Amino acid sequence: MYLSGVGTQGNDIAAWSIQSDGSLAPVTGTPFGSGVNAYGLAASPDGSRIYVSGLVQQNLAWFTVDSTGALTLGGTTDPNSIVPATAPRMMVDRSGKFLYSTACDPSAPGPGCAPAFWGGTIASDGSVTPMNGVPFPLVINQWDIVY
Repeated sequence: MYLSGVGTQGNDIAAWSIQSDGSLAPVTGTPFGSGVNAYGLAASPDGSRIYVSGLVQQNLAWFTVDSTGALTLGGTTDPNSIVPATAPRMMVDRSGKFLYSTACDPSAPGPGCAPAFWGGTIASDGSVTPMNGVPFPLVINQWDIVY
């Protein structure tokens, strides 16, 4: 189990292992530095990677997860490659090839930003490349995502 934004700088990820009785035990090394101002989280379907949206630099970071649940930073996208929504929701599709997030489209007319989807393609090393055409505009004003 992982929680974002728990460090003194607001950019860490805390990790706990779930025990057989349902209680939680901190993973050795927690909290882990995220390399971004950790906000939203998503896991790969097989649990081998964690993805984190960064609110301040508007980017993503990805991590490998070892057998104990400890995280190792794999890398980050460029700053301003994603504009996370004020209530970020992220998910990896079942194939583990694509990452989606609710996002803001700051180029939309009106004050602030308009709701949108952001999408990225996941490479075999876990790195994420933004899809062509992102952000994808939404036709509803909703910020949650499920697949």
